[in-house]
Amino acid sequence: MVAVYPAAIKNFAYRQDYTDLVEAADVNVSYDETRAIQTTLGVNPHQETIDNTLTKYTDVSTRISNVRRGTTVPYVGTSAHDVHVPFNSDYIPSWNAKLFDTHHMINGSSLICPRSGIYHFNFYIRWHKDSVVTANLLPTFDRNGKLQLEAFQSGSSAFLTCQTDWFPQGFQDFARQSASMIYPWYKGNAVKVKAYQSCYKAGTLIATIYANIAYIRDIPS
Repeated sequence: MVAVYPAAIKNFAYRQDYTDLVEAADVNVSYDETRAIQTTLGVNPHQETIDNTLTKYTDVSTRISNVRRGTTVPYVGTSAHDVHVPFNSDYIPSWNAKLFDTHHMINGSSLICPRSGIYHFNFYIRWHKDSVVTANLLPTFDRNGKLQLEAFQSGSSAFLTCQTDWFPQGFQDFARQSASMIYPWYKGNAVKVKAYQSCYKAGTLIATIYANIAYIRDIPS
């Protein structure tokens, strides 16, 4: 017989001892429905292997709940506060503050990919000290130049993403930049961030840099 499940819920009729006749078909229909359940769920539906690590959940519902909540998805949010960016020189920050780091991605100045996939990269810089709230306390740019925020992957000379803006001599105001990209990232590869300024030669520009990287999906086959 053809099983009803998973297209519908099979309703079974109870049998009474010494009253109802139980035939082979009654037992076989139970076998068919049991086989349909097993086929639909598959083998070990309460567990999964990601990055060669086996994770077991208490039941299928718990596994589905964890997938919905994204508890196995890599995400890092980190920042480097009040760093000093010298004139006309690339500055690579070491990440000294952590919001989240679900898969131990922070490693000094590097962010290491824990699982190959498509990721959303987002970087942000504010070109002032954290405590400054009024523009008159900011340095005045002493030449025409640029501010730049750049991210790159190890082994590549190309930008992963970048934002460049030009500023005039005499500028004294809040400057902020962000750069974003969705791109494949492979396990073990490192991403670093560079800050650059050619606007202020009299000293360093103080800045705070943020990095957020979130896994989106596996790399399409």
